[in-house]
Order: sequence, then structure tokens, then C-alpha cells
Amino acid sequence: MSSPEAKTLTRIQKGLVKMGSKAPTKLKPFLRRVGALLGKGSTAEQIDAMVAKLEKAGAVRVAGDAVLYSSK
Repeated sequence: MSSPEAKTLTRIQKGLVKMGSKAPTKLKPFLRRVGALLGKGSTAEQIDAMVAKLEKAGAVRVAGDAVLYSSK
């Protein structure tokens, strides 16, 4: 059984994959999208932590203002 945190990470990864070519490639819209996928009332700290997890999982790479997606 996976943790709620792992389930949230998977849900967000799937949400971004579903967007395909419409997935945000700039940092601010990407952070808004992650916040929306996390749910109402998500804090900046929660969003930053999730982005860090997405990067660690290899799903995305943030380079300055650009967001690059892995081709997995």
C-alpha cells in the first residue's frame, strides 16, 4: 500500500502527462497547475515540495524559468 503522498505524486504526474503538449513550460503557470492538482488551499510550501518530488522522480526538470518534461 502506498502512502497518500506517493498517491498524490502519481496523480499529479498523470495529470501533467494527460495535458500533453498543453502542459505549462514556464515556471509560474506550472506552479499554478501543480497547485490546482494539489487542491484548493495548497500552500506555496506544499507546491514547492511537490515540485521537488516531481524533479526527484525525474518527471520534470526546472531550469530557470523553463519547465522541461521527461519523455517517459
